[in-house]
Amino acid sequence: MWICLCKSVTDRQVREAIEAGARTLEDLMRLTDAGTDCRDCLEALRAMLAQEAGSASGSTPDSTDRE
Repeated sequence: MWICLCKSVTDRQVREAIEAGARTLEDLMRLTDAGTDCRDCLEALRAMLAQEAGSASGSTPDSTDRE
């Protein structure tokens, strides 16, 4: 799926950049060039960063939170 039409960046390229160490929006912009033109894709980039960060932290409920 296209994330940044201006720079022809796909979701796969963004995920690869995150896997390569991108942790901030600025990292993604530097590594992929996405978000450096019209900036309409910045929200999608932020969402992908948040999603990848959540899945990397194993965001599953803590089993000790039971009542």
